[in-house]
Amino acid sequence: MPAITIQTEIFQPHLTDAPSSTLLRRCLQFHVQLPRRDRPSAAMSWDTESRRIERLKMYRPRAAAQQSDAWLSGMLAAAKQDPRHEEHAGRFASALSTWAGIQRTLGQLGDAVLATQQALDILSPQLLSTRAGFACQRAAFLLGDLQDIDAGLRLAQQAVAIHGQTPGGRHHVGVSSAGVGAYELFYRRAFADSRAALRRALGALPEGDDVVFVGAHHGIAYSYLMEGRLSEALEALLSLRQRRPNLEPDQDLRLRWLEAEIAAAAGDHGRALAHYEEVFTRGLGIVEVQGAILVSFDVARILLERPTSAGEWWSWNRRLGSLAEKLTRAEQAALGPYLDALAAGDLDRGLLDHTTVAFKRASNRMLLGMGRRGAAGRPELGGQFAA
Repeated sequence: MPAITIQTEIFQPHLTDAPSSTLLRRCLQFHVQLPRRDRPSAAMSWDTESRRIERLKMYRPRAAAQQSDAWLSGMLAAAKQDPRHEEHAGRFASALSTWAGIQRTLGQLGDAVLATQQALDILSPQLLSTRAGFACQRAAFLLGDLQDIDAGLRLAQQAVAIHGQTPGGRHHVGVSSAGVGAYELFYRRAFADSRAALRRALGALPEGDDVVFVGAHHGIAYSYLMEGRLSEALEALLSLRQRRPNLEPDQDLRLRWLEAEIAAAAGDHGRALAHYEEVFTRGLGIVEVQGAILVSFDVARILLERPTSAGEWWSWNRRLGSLAEKLTRAEQAALGPYLDALAAGDLDRGLLDHTTVAFKRASNRMLLGMGRRGAAGRPELGGQFAA
């Protein structure tokens, strides 16, 4: 088998002078490394806590950040107490890599780079392990956000190769192949390559992994949408609904958002608006309030494309205004001019686009939907359910 290595120097150009997080500073001051093991390790498994947090971050990134902080702090304490304990060191590295992924989602790329490099340095002596494979996958998406696209793709592909050499790694090959498919879709816009990777993932997944199963099918449908092949996008989506009629509420909401996107791209404003409004209303019980407001921008985009009464604009002003007390002052300031325009019934596309960017920055959600464009070349302004 060919040797697998990782050069953590690829992060060197992206390193910042100092971490902004106190927890990260504590982690960087602690030096530990796993002993070298050249044979594949089944013991270094994928931590269930990591998977739970990563699913939570899709819809509630702030709640995920709090839980990730607590997990990392606990793993740091355990590793410090017994630095020679391999499992403690491995779980600390896994928690650090997961924490970096949360910081990436929140736009804290400097801290994410520092945490990722330390996690990979700890894991590199035992690279043929499941933990190392998923650390590579998270690192790949970080490189994509940093616009180091080719290096990120190589790292995503390396995660698949690592899992292919670890005992019982077929399931994890499926998960990491889905990661390659998502990377090809969102960073390289290589639609056919993305669908090929996602279909390979589906072939490797066990029957019970509905999270990745739904995610892979969602990615296939979304790739068709981005390519402008709307009938195929809808066909892929309906096929998934037939195969999984009883989805979890968050998964069902994700598909409903995609149905709205397809309808919007097809110019079916009535259907798109109905779906977006359903996502907004139901989403208030699933996503954080900031995510629901991002969906409201999708609603506003449709309202601007058809005749809309002053009463409709005023209704949205009241609905969003009632959520403002749950926002930070910076988020309220970003949303303020938008709410005023809704109340006056004179919203325009320029203000909508400006508010979207300003609100994402204020809420540390710039990476949600950033750089993604649909079939007609329009920005995916909401982005809450795209990835």
